[in-house]
Amino acid sequence: MLSKLMPSNAEPRFLFFKQTVPFRSFWFAELCMDVAAPDSRSIVFSDRESADVGPVAFRVGPRYERKTLMSRLLSWLRYFCQATRFAFGVRGKPVIFMVSQPPFLPLLGYLQKKLLGRPYVIWVDDVYPDAIERKELLKHGSVILRLWRGFNRVVFAEAAAVITLGPYMKELVEQYVPRSIPVTVIPTWVDTDFILPVAKDGNPFAADHGQTTKTTVMYSGNLGLTHDVNSILEAARRLRSRSDLHFMIIGAGPRWSEIAESIERNGDTNITLLPLQAESVLPFSLATADIALVSLETGMEGISMPSKTYYCMAAGAAIVGICPERSDLAYVIREHDCGASIAPGDADGLARIIDRLSASPNELARLRRNARTAAVQTFSRDVNTRTVRETLMQLAIHTEAKTCGDRAR
Repeated sequence: MLSKLMPSNAEPRFLFFKQTVPFRSFWFAELCMDVAAPDSRSIVFSDRESADVGPVAFRVGPRYERKTLMSRLLSWLRYFCQATRFAFGVRGKPVIFMVSQPPFLPLLGYLQKKLLGRPYVIWVDDVYPDAIERKELLKHGSVILRLWRGFNRVVFAEAAAVITLGPYMKELVEQYVPRSIPVTVIPTWVDTDFILPVAKDGNPFAADHGQTTKTTVMYSGNLGLTHDVNSILEAARRLRSRSDLHFMIIGAGPRWSEIAESIERNGDTNITLLPLQAESVLPFSLATADIALVSLETGMEGISMPSKTYYCMAAGAAIVGICPERSDLAYVIREHDCGASIAPGDADGLARIIDRLSASPNELARLRRNARTAAVQTFSRDVNTRTVRETLMQLAIHTEAKTCGDRAR
């Protein structure tokens, strides 16, 4: 048990902070455990309930509530306040690793460095306040936006390193970071031993839903208000005559009922709508897709990168990105030659891409192989958490050497 490995008064080597969302909490836990292994004492302060694992102690903070803008803001504030109080109660000079969720969480690292001399690393997975401005929640040039950008420049300037998810996001983040501080691209990852291709004739999910002899086009994930599901529905309707094609939409969110009503109203027999699947089903549901659709709304290029892309790639699906051309999603597809992309709202173009790929089995098979290869070689858990570990270990060793030197004087 951790209580034996790390007594309550032990000084941890790392402190990890992130207010997670339920369907993404596991990758943060994986990161923390991989960085700490085998014997770097660490504490994770997130909203994930977990038993302590090896040298890693999990402490639970306020949950992320995102039903409304106000509930989101309040949950951010509650988490930040409790995380700050928690951090100042920990002994020693651990390296602090934080994901910018809440977006003002880097202030915690800034305070820790200024007051206690602790180094910190920031992982940016959504760029604020740029996301708020792109969604027109605040007017361009508003006082709040200017102050927020000034805040970013102050807290990023004191970071030991900054990590972000893709080259376009890196360009956006660099406006806040001095050239002397490295900005590294490390994408989120997928466990390629858990998610992997499964032949349809041995796939119970494919069999249960009549997909063993079909070319399956799948959208799996959040059905939010900004996701371009309409283009998917319209493309499916344009391809009704293709009896060998079937569309599956799997997910949850505010648009689920609207999609269900639209399918029933239009008599879309070539579209199956399902709720989110249990984690145990996920390897089989994702592996049912021959073509996976991933959506990124216009204006979010450089702001966000859908992590489910890597899961679909690991399952061996060709990726069709419904996204702007200058986005990290389109970049991944181009760089790894694993599919195609089309602008949001272009249902005709989406239908043409799906029609072309499904009518070219050799080309589709090649793209699917490329997707799986890229997932293993570039987007796997082992590859990416190792890179984070190397960065944090270098900082920890430097900090510990400096602390020992200070004590020796």
